[in-house]
Amino acid sequence: MNVKFSDITICDAKILPMKVELSIRRKIQTENLIGAKKAKIFDRQNASYSLSLDVERTHKNERQAQIFLHEHAFLLDSKGASLLILESESNPFEASKSLTLQNTIMTKLDASLDGIKTLHRYEFTSDNPIL
Repeated sequence: MNVKFSDITICDAKILPMKVELSIRRKIQTENLIGAKKAKIFDRQNASYSLSLDVERTHKNERQAQIFLHEHAFLLDSKGASLLILESESNPFEASKSLTLQNTIMTKLDASLDGIKTLHRYEFTSDNPIL
């Protein structure tokens, strides 16, 4: 899985995410019509997407791991609303191999260091995808 936020590669074929969670929340409207036995539900074609993923990276030495931990966090924090692109080698649900989410905001970043390894937990929120 390849994940890119703005111009920053979060993970690619060399660095696979350890854990990925994607949730989609649709916005609907319910109307109770006079004389109707059941309410009508309308899909307003609005959705919000939440993506979280954990990525562990191994660095050449502890100094490089420390530098990456801080620089990566500050670089991501400097990005405003951006595109988030998810690509996979195979998608069993449709022919498209990528999903692009517009107006994506990084809502949370947790970063930790263990010797030469860094672990980042990213959380993103977005609105409708670009189809």
